[in-house]
Amino acid sequence: MSSENEDIQVPLLDESIETSTSGASVSSTCLIILSIYVGLGLLSQPYGLRLGGWIGLISLLSTAALFFCSATLLAKACDFLPPGHAQTFPVLGHALAGNAGRAGVTLLAGFELFGAIMIGLVIVLQQLELLLPREGLFTLSPLVLACIIAVSGLIPTLAFQDVSRLAPIAAAGSGASAAVAIAVLSLPLVDPERQSVHQPPAPHAVAHWPGLLQSVGIFAVSMSGHSSLPSIRSKMQHPRRFPRALGASFAIMAGVYAVVASAGYYYWGDAVSPLITFDLATNSAYSSLTTTAGARSSNRAGLINGQVWWQQWIQIDRILASLILITCSAKVPALVMVVEELIKGVLPARTRQEAFAADVSFHRLQQHEAHSQTWLQRKSQFLSRVAIAGCALALGVPARNQLGSVLSLVGGACSMSTSLVLPVAFYTKLSWETHSNAGKVGLSGILVLGSVLLAQVTYQVARQFWS
Repeated sequence: MSSENEDIQVPLLDESIETSTSGASVSSTCLIILSIYVGLGLLSQPYGLRLGGWIGLISLLSTAALFFCSATLLAKACDFLPPGHAQTFPVLGHALAGNAGRAGVTLLAGFELFGAIMIGLVIVLQQLELLLPREGLFTLSPLVLACIIAVSGLIPTLAFQDVSRLAPIAAAGSGASAAVAIAVLSLPLVDPERQSVHQPPAPHAVAHWPGLLQSVGIFAVSMSGHSSLPSIRSKMQHPRRFPRALGASFAIMAGVYAVVASAGYYYWGDAVSPLITFDLATNSAYSSLTTTAGARSSNRAGLINGQVWWQQWIQIDRILASLILITCSAKVPALVMVVEELIKGVLPARTRQEAFAADVSFHRLQQHEAHSQTWLQRKSQFLSRVAIAGCALALGVPARNQLGSVLSLVGGACSMSTSLVLPVAFYTKLSWETHSNAGKVGLSGILVLGSVLLAQVTYQVARQFWS
């Protein structure tokens, strides 16, 4: 075979070709997808609705449908790759535009994923610093102590063979996100008159037309992460069932986002913050927990800085910090594994063939290859992941104060490219000859819409960055 492009073929319909006796189930795959996608984006949904008004709910659900469509097209594009080819973004990029496509796609996906790892680790450190004593421990500062704890917790998770083994960790992250969602949803129930917020309560708007496009950008970025999907799909026990996992994941994500956005915007109105953690701790019915705990503890024995130890931990800011810590900690290992596979995809041809030894034969020999890996190969894989995480931590810690601004500019554009434009472009290129004229027009329309949305999000983020 002369090239990868010449090997492109219509996918076979026999599910047994991609069935193995090991790998992630549909439910486990859903948990992994949700742990990667649902995180800090959940905390920004009420603010996104504030920017657009109540009509922004239509934008949110429409954005979710569009990104589900692009994720489905990405999975279908993988089916058009010939047997024996690893299903990764670099390989799809090569099928799209040769070596230049491989390099460009790798850079975009690499920026997105590595930036997400950096942000995740920095947020983990920030939450640990909030939970640790302000004076540190022994001679260690809170930052150094947080780094030690974060690294100690991360390294064991990098020893897992692939992302399919991370389902329990993903379940913990999803549970933490669900707890935050429940906290927001309960506010209109425990305080329906909004008496605990700053008075008078902020108003609502049916539509904020000037901010509607910006709200779409927030919704879009919170549903980005498609560059991890080919790797997750290839590690399923039945990859042909991946659309089921996608459908369930995006339905849950859209539903949770819409409900949290509605509850948060109803409760805080136009005064809601970009991240609702601050509002929950200082401007909600839960804010009194901290004050009450301090008042009850002031005259008791066994005081520690005016509070007994258990009363310190019922403060809402500590509870929120713990939940965010769990959510971000569950996200990082899967992202590191995806980046490691991405790096394999750009190795020289011979080295790439060896590095992808297990993946190349995944469809028919997954279990056999998994057990035949040598100890040296597993060690190399583990050390590569540790190096990726170490680089992200080393770059993220010194720049943690400016990290959000820089990565929002790079990450916003990269996320939109890899999660909306590229999946549609991959599928359009690989399946073009199989569609009728109407289908070709539809694909072209989605591609144009994605490009317009990419330009809009990049413009909004760049304007915020330079201002």
